[in-house]
Amino acid sequence: MKSDPSSTSQEVRIVLTRDLPPWTFPGVGMILAALFFLFLAIGGSLMPPVSPRFLPWPSSNLGKVITATVQYLVMFLPILLLDVVLVLAAALLPPLRSLPRQVRQDWSLFSLMLYPLALILILFQDEYRGLGPYQLASLAILVGGAWAYYRPTDPRWRVVILLAALALSMVALGLGIYVLYPQQSWAAHTTFPRWWEAINPLLYGAALMVILVAPAILTLLPSRATGSKVART
Repeated sequence: MKSDPSSTSQEVRIVLTRDLPPWTFPGVGMILAALFFLFLAIGGSLMPPVSPRFLPWPSSNLGKVITATVQYLVMFLPILLLDVVLVLAAALLPPLRSLPRQVRQDWSLFSLMLYPLALILILFQDEYRGLGPYQLASLAILVGGAWAYYRPTDPRWRVVILLAALALSMVALGLGIYVLYPQQSWAAHTTFPRWWEAINPLLYGAALMVILVAPAILTLLPSRATGSKVART
């Protein structure tokens, strides 16, 4: 019995236009985060140099906080651009062809893809002894945030959940650093004070929050429905 070529092609079109499963977006983000972690582990850095030519290191504590946050934000920008390129390139790959359309329909999916970047700071703390329980708590909060993300359907509330989980996760990590700082053998020989080490995850999280909110720019772009309506008029 011969199969109908038209039905076969129709089945192929259905597969190619089918939405990607929910775990695809954080899954892609975790792969990118793992690659970035390996890049940092072998000595790479996307941090801009603190110099009078780029960004002078201020003397006030508030200035130092702002400068470090801006540095983290600049560090994330290449990753944000890479994700944009991947989403656009996915339109050329049949298995991922629905990815740009899904992101256009729900911009918070792009934020979800960037969300695993928080794993970098949690895992990149090998100089602290005894931080394991705090790292596990921080990871648990991130996982809980990713699970809660799927509860509402409004993209704005979804991103609010991610931001809240990210903030709590960084607070848990910062608390662990503050508690364990005096117990580190190198603490007496470093120039970084205890409070600075403790708030570093919060500065990292603040920069990442800006990156997570950035995909909201997609809502400013005209949708296909709006374009077709204008064309008819």
